[in-house]
Amino acid sequence: MNILFWNTGLTGKRMTNANAIDSCLQEIIVENDIDLLVLAEYSNAIEELCCQQTAQFLPLFNNSGYIKAIIKQKYATETLLDQSRYLITK
Repeated sequence: MNILFWNTGLTGKRMTNANAIDSCLQEIIVENDIDLLVLAEYSNAIEELCCQQTAQFLPLFNNSGYIKAIIKQKYATETLLDQSRYLITK
Protein backbone atom coordinates (compact mmCIF):
# COMPACT_ATOMS: atom_id res chain seq x y z
CA MET A 1 0.00 0.00 0.00
CA ASN A 2 1.37 3.40 -1.00
CA ILE A 3 0.51 6.22 1.40
CA LEU A 4 0.97 9.96 0.92
CA PHE A 5 0.67 12.47 3.80
CA TRP A 6 0.90 16.20 3.09
CA ASN A 7 0.31 19.23 5.32
CA THR A 8 -0.88 21.67 2.65
CA GLY A 9 -1.21 24.66 5.00
CA LEU A 10 -4.51 25.77 3.42
CA THR A 11 -6.79 25.73 6.48
CA GLY A 12 -9.35 28.50 6.68
CA LYS A 13 -8.48 30.06 3.35
CA ARG A 14 -9.08 29.19 -0.24
CA MET A 15 -5.82 30.41 -1.68
CA THR A 16 -5.14 31.03 -5.34
CA ASN A 17 -2.54 28.27 -5.26
CA ALA A 18 -5.11 25.74 -4.00
CA ASN A 19 -5.80 24.62 -7.56
CA ALA A 20 -2.06 24.26 -8.12
CA ILE A 21 -1.87 22.00 -5.07
CA ASP A 22 -4.75 19.90 -6.43
CA SER A 23 -2.95 19.54 -9.76
CA CYS A 24 0.25 18.56 -7.98
CA LEU A 25 -1.63 16.04 -5.83
CA GLN A 26 -3.21 14.48 -8.90
CA GLU A 27 0.20 14.03 -10.52
CA ILE A 28 1.73 12.52 -7.38
CA ILE A 29 -1.20 10.12 -6.93
CA VAL A 30 -0.91 8.82 -10.49
CA GLU A 31 2.90 8.72 -10.73
CA ASN A 32 3.33 6.94 -7.39
CA ASP A 33 0.20 4.77 -7.50
CA ILE A 34 -1.02 6.19 -4.18
CA ASP A 35 -3.64 4.06 -2.38
CA LEU A 36 -4.23 6.22 0.70
CA LEU A 37 -3.97 10.01 0.69
CA VAL A 38 -3.99 11.91 3.99
CA LEU A 39 -4.08 15.71 3.93
CA ALA A 40 -3.66 18.13 6.82
CA GLU A 41 -4.92 21.74 6.67
CA TYR A 42 -6.55 21.15 3.29
CA SER A 43 -9.56 23.43 2.78
CA ASN A 44 -10.65 22.27 -0.67
CA ALA A 45 -13.44 19.71 -1.01
CA ILE A 46 -11.89 16.26 -0.70
CA GLU A 47 -14.83 14.83 -2.68
CA GLU A 48 -13.77 16.86 -5.71
CA LEU A 49 -10.29 15.39 -5.50
CA CYS A 50 -11.82 11.88 -5.37
CA CYS A 51 -13.78 12.55 -8.57
CA GLN A 52 -10.74 13.87 -10.44
CA GLN A 53 -8.84 10.60 -10.13
CA THR A 54 -8.93 7.84 -12.74
CA ALA A 55 -8.85 5.23 -9.98
CA GLN A 56 -11.96 5.24 -7.83
CA PHE A 57 -11.35 6.87 -4.46
CA LEU A 58 -13.68 7.19 -1.51
CA PRO A 59 -13.53 9.73 1.31
CA LEU A 60 -12.25 7.96 4.42
CA PHE A 61 -12.07 10.81 6.92
CA ASN A 62 -13.03 14.49 6.80
CA ASN A 63 -12.46 16.51 9.97
CA SER A 64 -13.51 20.12 9.29
CA GLY A 65 -10.44 20.94 7.22
CA TYR A 66 -7.81 19.76 9.65
CA ILE A 67 -7.33 16.19 8.47
CA LYS A 68 -8.88 14.62 5.37
CA ALA A 69 -8.22 11.24 3.82
CA ILE A 70 -9.24 9.32 0.73
CA ILE A 71 -8.63 5.67 -0.10
CA LYS A 72 -8.97 3.57 -3.23
CA GLN A 73 -12.26 1.70 -3.43
CA LYS A 74 -10.47 -1.62 -3.85
CA TYR A 75 -9.70 -1.55 -0.12
CA ALA A 76 -12.68 -2.62 1.95
CA THR A 77 -12.73 -0.47 5.07
CA GLU A 78 -14.90 -0.57 8.13
CA THR A 79 -15.11 2.25 10.65
CA LEU A 80 -14.85 0.88 14.17
CA LEU A 81 -14.89 4.18 16.06
CA ASP A 82 -15.45 7.72 14.81
CA GLN A 83 -14.74 10.45 17.35
CA SER A 84 -14.23 14.20 16.93
CA ARG A 85 -10.45 13.86 17.29
CA TYR A 86 -9.72 10.40 15.88
CA LEU A 87 -11.00 7.58 13.71
CA ILE A 88 -10.31 3.86 13.99
CA THR A 89 -10.77 2.00 10.73
CA LYS A 90 -9.82 -1.50 9.65
